[in-house]
Amino acid sequence: MKKKKKKKIITKRRSQIQYKKIKKKAKKPQKSSPEIHIAETPPLAMITPPEGFMAVSMSQAMMEYGKPVLEFVEKGAVKDPNDAFQLLIPLWNYGLSQKPEVVKEDKNMIINEIRKTLKLNEQEAEEFFDFMIKRKEYLLPDEIQPEDPRTMFIRKEKHYIISRFDYNSLRLSTKPYLPKEADLKLIGILHIMDRLARSFNTKDIDSPEYDIWESNFLALKELAGDRFINWMVFKGLKEDIDTFSFIASLFLDFIYSSSFETGITLSAVSNPELGVFLFDYILRKMSAEPYDYVKIPPALKLFYQFLSEIGYLDDPESFIKIIDTMEPALIEILQGRYS
Repeated sequence: MKKKKKKKIITKRRSQIQYKKIKKKAKKPQKSSPEIHIAETPPLAMITPPEGFMAVSMSQAMMEYGKPVLEFVEKGAVKDPNDAFQLLIPLWNYGLSQKPEVVKEDKNMIINEIRKTLKLNEQEAEEFFDFMIKRKEYLLPDEIQPEDPRTMFIRKEKHYIISRFDYNSLRLSTKPYLPKEADLKLIGILHIMDRLARSFNTKDIDSPEYDIWESNFLALKELAGDRFINWMVFKGLKEDIDTFSFIASLFLDFIYSSSFETGITLSAVSNPELGVFLFDYILRKMSAEPYDYVKIPPALKLFYQFLSEIGYLDDPESFIKIIDTMEPALIEILQGRYS
């Protein structure tokens, strides 16, 4: 059971990493295409989609659309996930029937790649191609899509009963956690990141401090994930450890890598900033099963408790209370999206 859940989280992480690679390689519109002016994107939770649809980021739309391709990886028919992901770009682009500025690959070339990659015969490959094109039209009809390409409206294929996280499942040991050398190293990196966050914009790659920020940020992500998992195991948690760690990793991305605002730190994040994370940022960045989204508040509360026990924070309660007040609104949003 543990191995299966761990595999699901690994697949989830791999999917997001692979999407970034796909996005870089995706074909760009021709120079003659009209310029698109994009206003500030409203929070995902505030966008009202048509009846029967929900608002998602483009990356989430592509991953949902590509599930039939990714199933070949899960079933073992395709050994290298990269091979399956490479099919998504031409299939996705070919399905953009209302966007003539997108350069499309030849249909026969795509079918041939489907045949080779998914180990199908000619007829099966043609049928799969037709299925994926119709899937794009069904899931993401061109006529209802918003002008801002960063947000898409996708049809709800399933409906879920979304309830608040069962906190009774979190039975943490009361045994005090004694910080190890690695935990103290993590605190040191956090203090460096906090100083840098207050002194320059992380998007300013010409800043002399950028290299310092980049190296410490990469070290922070790796070490924080390792130590948080170690702490949860020490506290006796057996379920959702990988999911909680993944959510904490996205939170670190938001705090120390987002261009939303400079000066945000783990120890000084405010109500509005937490609101942006809960009601927009993570809803766009996290590709997961609907039930995993209810684990966002407990993951953040556990992460702040961990930061307190290793000595980075004096008291996590102020942050936990803020998350508590926002949790019902998040559950209501998730119920609207998935029910």
